[in-house]
Amino acid sequence: MSSPLALFRVLCHRLVGGAPWLALLAWVLLLALAAFLAWQPFAAQRRAVLAETRDRIAARRHALDTRLWEVIYQVESQRRAAENGLAQPPSPPALMQALKTLPDGKSVGLEAVPITLLPERVGNVFVPGRREAISQATERELAMALSLFPMHKAALASTPELAWVYYHSVDGWCAASPWLSQRQLLAESGSGSLSGFMKAAADLDFLKMGMPARNPQRRSYWTPLYRDPVGKGWLMSYAAPVYEKQRFRGVAAADLTLHFLSAFLESGRGDGAQWLIVDRSATAPVARLVAASRFNAVGGEVLPDWRDFAGRRLGLPAAPGLQVGQWQEWGGYQVYVDPLDRVPWSLVYLVPAHVIDRQVLSQLRPVIGLLVLLLLLFTLVGAKLWQAVRELQRRASTDGLTGVSNRRAFFETARREQARHLRLGQPFSLLMIDIDHFKQVNDLFGHAAGDRVLKEFSALLCSLMRAEDLFARLGGEEFACLLYGSDAEQAREVAERLCRIVSRTAFILSGGQRVSLTASFGVATAESSRLSLEELYQNADHALYRAKEAGRNRVEVAGTPSAGHLAVAGPSV
Repeated sequence: MSSPLALFRVLCHRLVGGAPWLALLAWVLLLALAAFLAWQPFAAQRRAVLAETRDRIAARRHALDTRLWEVIYQVESQRRAAENGLAQPPSPPALMQALKTLPDGKSVGLEAVPITLLPERVGNVFVPGRREAISQATERELAMALSLFPMHKAALASTPELAWVYYHSVDGWCAASPWLSQRQLLAESGSGSLSGFMKAAADLDFLKMGMPARNPQRRSYWTPLYRDPVGKGWLMSYAAPVYEKQRFRGVAAADLTLHFLSAFLESGRGDGAQWLIVDRSATAPVARLVAASRFNAVGGEVLPDWRDFAGRRLGLPAAPGLQVGQWQEWGGYQVYVDPLDRVPWSLVYLVPAHVIDRQVLSQLRPVIGLLVLLLLLFTLVGAKLWQAVRELQRRASTDGLTGVSNRRAFFETARREQARHLRLGQPFSLLMIDIDHFKQVNDLFGHAAGDRVLKEFSALLCSLMRAEDLFARLGGEEFACLLYGSDAEQAREVAERLCRIVSRTAFILSGGQRVSLTASFGVATAESSRLSLEELYQNADHALYRAKEAGRNRVEVAGTPSAGHLAVAGPSV
C-alpha cells in the first residue's frame, strides 16, 4: 500500500507546487473562451454568407429558367400555328411558287428565289425528290411550314442563342432557319445526298422522342445533348409534336447551343468558383455534364460525368453523396445543387471554402479587431500572472538570505525522490550539515558578519555539488543536501570531501577579516530498506548529533561506528 500512497502524495505535492501551470491553465481557458466567443459570430455570419450565396444561385437559376422559357414559348407558339395551319390551311405563301427542283435533280429547295421574295426567305426547305413528285398532302404541310418562317425570324431575333429553328416532318423533310443552302448542308454534314442526311436525322432524339409510340401523351420535351450534324457543336433541342387531328405529322423544334450555356455561366468574379449545368439530376449515379464556366466542348470530345469533370479540373477526391438544396463539403469546396424548373437539368455551384471564409472575415472585421484586442489583453494578463506566480513560487521555495532552496522546497523534493526510490529502487542519500560554533561568529563579529558567512558557505557548497543534487538551508546554521542515486559509501565520500574543503576555506568578512570554520555532517542513505522519509531524516539528524558529540568537524554515517576528523574549538580569525 505504501507505493500507491507515495505516488498519490507526490501528485498532490506537484499540484500544490504547480501554481505556474495552474496560471497557464487559466490563461488557456481564457483563450478557449475567447475562441468560443469568436466562433459564434463567425458561424452565424458564415451561415448568412452561404444563405446570400444561395440566393445568388437561385437568381441565376431563375435567369436561366427565364431564357429557357423564351425558347419554350417560341416552340409552343410554332406548334399551335402548325396545327392550326394543318386544320385550316391558309392561302399558300408566295414562297411556295419558288420551290424548285435543284440542279442535282434529287432535291427541292428555295435556292432559286426571285429577288422580290428574298426578304421572306428566312430559312430553307430540304425535301428529297423532285418538285413534281410532291403529294398534295405534302404540299399542304410544306405551305404550313413556310408560313412559320416569320415566327422563325422572330425567334432568332429575340433569342440569338438558338442555333436552329425548324419544322421536321415525319415524312423525311424539314424547313429550317437560318438560311443554309443544300450544298452547304451536305458539305458541313459530309453526307453524299439529301436523302441520306434526312435518314440520319430521323434517328436523332429530337424526332424519335415525339413519335406516338414513345410519347402518347403528346408532351413537349427537351432532348439529351447531341452533336449537330451540320457542325454547330453540341446542341440541346426543345421539341413539340405536331398532330393533324390524330395523325402525327412532325415536330416544331429549336436547338440551343452549348456555347450559350457556358457563356451564361461565366461569373467574372475571379474567386475560383465553378458553375456547372448537369443533365438530369445531379445526384443520379450518372449525370452528364451539359455546360461549365470557362469550358467549351469542341471537336470529338465526349462530355463526361460532371463529378469526374469537376474532380479533374479542381483536383477533388471522389465525390460524396450529394443532396439537392443544401450546402455540402467536397474536398475543400462548398457545393450547392439547385434543379431547374423548365429543363431536366441541375445548376451546380462549387466555391472554395476559403473564399466563403474570406467573405465572412471581411464582414466581421470590427468583431475580429475586438477579439484581437481581447486576446492581446488575455496574453498580457496571462504573462503577468505567470511571472507573478513564478516569483511567488520562487520566494516560497528559496531561502531569502542565501538564495538556496529552503526547508519547504527541500522536503517536497525529498518526498518526490522517496517516491521514486520506492517505485524504482534507486538509492539516494541525505546529508545533514551544521556549521560548528556558528554562534561565536555572531557574538564576535555581529549578525551582519554571520549572514555574510552563511551566504559564502552556501555558495561554496553549491559550487562543490553536482548540478542534479539539491542543497538547502533548513534554518539558522543548519543545512541539508539531497544526493540523487548515491549509496552510503558514495554519500560518505562526498560528505568527507565537503568537510575537508570547508575546514581549509577562509571566509572573508566585509571588514576584510578572514574567518576559518568547520562543519559537522550526518549521512543517511535510502537503499533496500523501506524507511519513510521521516525515519531517514531522523537517522541523518542522529548521525549529525553523533558528529557533534564526537568533537565536530567530522562525518558520521547512520548505522556505522563513529569515525571522523579531530574537533576544532571554534572559529579562528
